[in-house]
Amino acid sequence: MGENAIVRDLGDKLAARIYGYELLHVAFGTADASRLLEVVGSEESAAAFAAYGEGVVAGSGGSPSGVGACWERCRAQAAASDVGEVGQAFVDLFLVPGDSFVYPWESCHTEESPVLFKPSTAAVRRFYEDHGYRLRADGGNFPPDHLSALLDFLARLSAEAYELFFEERDDQAARMLGDQRDFVDEHVLNWVDRFVDGVVEKDRSGMYAALAALLAAFVRADRCFMDEACLLLGGGQQGPCLASGGAGEPEGRAGEPAGGREG
Repeated sequence: MGENAIVRDLGDKLAARIYGYELLHVAFGTADASRLLEVVGSEESAAAFAAYGEGVVAGSGGSPSGVGACWERCRAQAAASDVGEVGQAFVDLFLVPGDSFVYPWESCHTEESPVLFKPSTAAVRRFYEDHGYRLRADGGNFPPDHLSALLDFLARLSAEAYELFFEERDDQAARMLGDQRDFVDEHVLNWVDRFVDGVVEKDRSGMYAALAALLAAFVRADRCFMDEACLLLGGGQQGPCLASGGAGEPEGRAGEPAGGREG
């Protein structure tokens, strides 16, 4: 594969991952089931997740990620789902404590007891402050380690990395991806499997079980992508790839900023 094709593929994935994180942020942060099912079934979503369906960066030797299969399951489930049932499932799983409740906060999965505002929560907030990120619902009382907030933060950093890449500031793009990689290692991959297991066990609608599987596959594929992208952009040594193993609407990213790198 020629250099231009590799750069183009890298740019496509840098753009697609913004949409991927935004969609997952919405999926685990809103009870608007009608909008969720519409977005999951859209062609824009299909194009974004297809970018991860065949590996990491074309020409890099990356292996299939499993994202494509998980995405097809999500689309099929969305087409067969009842809006009311999906909406009720969100309430039961993530809003109202009960037999079907699954904690959507990191600290509840990584600390000895399922409580909020623990040391891991403070570590997340420091990451946010270092990158000038503020929670969309931030009055000091909203736990910053809610899954939806973590995914929104990753979407914001993904957008910044894409802008830097498009402006040919490759070293800065690599550093931004390196920061994301650290955040994913320290605050997502350390608990996502426990979260997914809980959702798969307790979801009565089938929609959130499918989305949870997509979440795990996408984050792992993106973790490997960040390794590959950092190397291609000259961002230092490859980190340990952990991809093996078990409050806004997403918007299309088809266009590109004026000026800068061409595909």
